[in-house]
Amino acid sequence: MKIKLDWQEPLQLGSFTDDVNYHDELELNEIPESAGIYIFYRQHGETQQALYVGQAQNLRSRLKQQFKSLELMKHIKNSKKGSKHLVFALLKTRSSNLVHALNQAERGLITHYMEENKHDLFNKRGLYEEYDLVESIGENVQPLINIELWVYAK
Repeated sequence: MKIKLDWQEPLQLGSFTDDVNYHDELELNEIPESAGIYIFYRQHGETQQALYVGQAQNLRSRLKQQFKSLELMKHIKNSKKGSKHLVFALLKTRSSNLVHALNQAERGLITHYMEENKHDLFNKRGLYEEYDLVESIGENVQPLINIELWVYAK
């Protein structure tokens, strides 16, 4: 299956001045009601750090829900110094299985950010439960095979 993500212009989040309104400067009604992937991230200088990767069959509806999630919003608010942003992509696929395409895109991005080991992802808990860990051990492990692999278990 071929999955394309059509990334849109990033949106800067509000100032997080209170514990209720985290999107005071965003027009959520301008976000399409399309299937896609979204990432909350922080930017400090040239450094960008993913904080949360999500998927939605209806981006507008899901993002409205996410902005009401106090636990997620506190994680974003309390992340390291830098401006906070939201970027989303519209999902493009010829597959008739939209849910599978969304799952694969989300899982692929989360796995990528986890492998880079420099992102403060809020939603990585539980991801490994659907993967099997393959480790190379022993005295004869060569650099070529001295790797850890996470293999999707389903």
